Amino acid sequence: MFLRVESLTKHFGGLSAISEVNFELSEGDMLGVMGPNGAGKTTLINLLSGFLMPDEGNIFLGGENLVGLKPHRIVQKGIARTFQQVRKFSNLTVFENLKVACKVEGASEKDLFPGSTEKRILEILKFVNLYRKRDVVSTSLPFDDLKRLEIGRALATSPVLLMLDEPVSGLTLEETDGFIDLIRKINSYGVTIIVIEHVMRALMNISRRIIVLDGGRKISEGTPKEVSRDQKVIEVYLGEMAERYA
Repeated sequence: MFLRVESLTKHFGGLSAISEVNFELSEGDMLGVMGPNGAGKTTLINLLSGFLMPDEGNIFLGGENLVGLKPHRIVQKGIARTFQQVRKFSNLTVFENLKVACKVEGASEKDLFPGSTEKRILEILKFVNLYRKRDVVSTSLPFDDLKRLEIGRALATSPVLLMLDEPVSGLTLEETDGFIDLIRKINSYGVTIIVIEHVMRALMNISRRIIVLDGGRKISEGTPKEVSRDQKVIEVYLGEMAERYA
C-alpha cells in the first residue's frame, strides 16, 4: 500500500482534534477529505506533513513510518502540501519563489519536470499557467495566481504525494473550474493527491474516494455518491447549516 494511516490521534489539552483515524491510499489515487468546521481536516494534513506530532498512531509511506520526522524530511520523502492561507516569499518574483523550493535537498526521485533548475522552473510555470508572470513580484499577483504559485512551489519539490488544503476556497466559479482541471492534470502525471475542500462541487468532481471527519473522528468513507447518501454525513452537514443560519 502506498500510504497507510493507522489510528492517528492528536489532542490539544482536553480536546481531541483527531481520534483514531485510519485510511489507506493506493499510488495515483485522489482522496477528498470533508467535514464541518473544526472537524480536524487541517490537523490531519498537519500531522501527515510533520507540522504536528501525533500522540498516537502511525503514518506509513511505502512501508516507512514517517512519525517523528520534521517537515523538511517529510518533503524529502516526497510529500508536499499547500496551505489555506497562501504562503509566499513576498519580496521575490514568481520565478524566484519556485527556485527556493527547487533547492530542497534529497527531494523525491520521481521528478515530473527533469532538467536543470531553470528548465524545471520554467516548465512548472507553464504547467500552472504562470509562465508569462515569471518576473512579477509575488505580492502583485491576483488571488487565483497566488494559489497557482502555491501549487507550483509544491510541485518544485518533486512530490509523489501532494496535499491541497482548500485549493479553490475564495475563487470564482470560472477560476474553480480551472483549478479542477489543474488538479486532475497533476494527478494524471501519477501524483497521489489528498484534497481538503469546503466547496462540495469541486470535491465531488475530483475525488475518487472521500473520507468524512466530524469531531476528529472518521464517520464515513466511500465514493462521492456513497458519501453524499450517508445519513450520518447528511445529519452532520444539516446540523452545521442550522447553526450557521440560526
